[in-house]
Amino acid sequence: MQIIDTQKKLENNLALILSEKVIGVDTEFVRKKTYWPELSLIQLVSESVELIVDIQSGLDLTILWDVFRNKDILKVFHSCKQDIEAIYYLSDVIPISIYDTQIGAMFCGYNEPISYAKIVEDFLDIKLEKDLQYSEWGRRPLSKEMYEYAINDARYLIKLYTLLMETIGKGQKQAWLYEEFSDFSFIEEFKDKKKLNKRELFNIANYFNDDNCTLDLKKFREDVAILKNLPRKFVLSDKEIYYIKKEKPNDINRLKNLIGPKSYIKEDKDIFTLFANLVFSDNNSPSAVNKKYKIKLTKKEKDIVKELENKLIETSSKLEICPYILASKPDIRTFVQNHDANVKFLKGWRYDAFGKFAVKIL
Repeated sequence: MQIIDTQKKLENNLALILSEKVIGVDTEFVRKKTYWPELSLIQLVSESVELIVDIQSGLDLTILWDVFRNKDILKVFHSCKQDIEAIYYLSDVIPISIYDTQIGAMFCGYNEPISYAKIVEDFLDIKLEKDLQYSEWGRRPLSKEMYEYAINDARYLIKLYTLLMETIGKGQKQAWLYEEFSDFSFIEEFKDKKKLNKRELFNIANYFNDDNCTLDLKKFREDVAILKNLPRKFVLSDKEIYYIKKEKPNDINRLKNLIGPKSYIKEDKDIFTLFANLVFSDNNSPSAVNKKYKIKLTKKEKDIVKELENKLIETSSKLEICPYILASKPDIRTFVQNHDANVKFLKGWRYDAFGKFAVKIL
């Protein structure tokens, strides 16, 4: 294990990584007081080297981002979403050629998203200690134990990748798995968030959905959190949103009383004025009394939902694929009620595995 904290170490060791075909990747980051994760370490492991790049060392990381852009190097992560988010926020680089061992495990019969520690124990009979998982990764110096913990989070990824691929085999399921890796929907979500600007925040129409009948305060909170780089709960808590929607305040003082003293909404005068206008517009809108509510299923629809849920369990068991990744219960319900709903199982490999049957039954 090498700690990369100088430019020379970075360039010498990354030159070796650039010659590899498969590497394991993990990150450590901090996001207690921010919306976006702040990278602290990036761990890179190949068959021959184990590297921990200290992001806080003031290095020119261009060669590191070249690794993530390189389509000829397979990057093996476990539960890659937050790692990719942290890398993208710092660098504007979206890693390509990704293998996610958590998703791979879900194609091997695990019925839920499995933890890294669990899959390492199951496949390699190695028990990892997780006591340092919530360490202060932003402080320096880091202890030897913290570095060891960090490298362990990447050390076994290549072995897991090999074993998972042996288990999945080279048939139809492997093709479905790689199709899944080629279409991470959260990547566009990250890009949209990073492009968000203040002008969009002040467009009130952005926060009414269902034909301008329902105010989405959580979306407003999300946008404020993104623009100000604050945790959602620092902006407005779920509890505060609940009571505002329940009480429907119509004056400033009543609205203020429903918001705690530490909420950022109160600190920023412009944001609070906009927020108050949103709340009052919702409460005073004639269309608000006609808000759309969840429509109950008919008996026939309930029977179809039940049949599809049973088929989902049967199909996922037969294919040894996690039902959670194949189709969700809310998607099944939406599909049965709306027929042409935009649900995941009507696209790509999910359609072949389950969607065809759903369409036939409906």
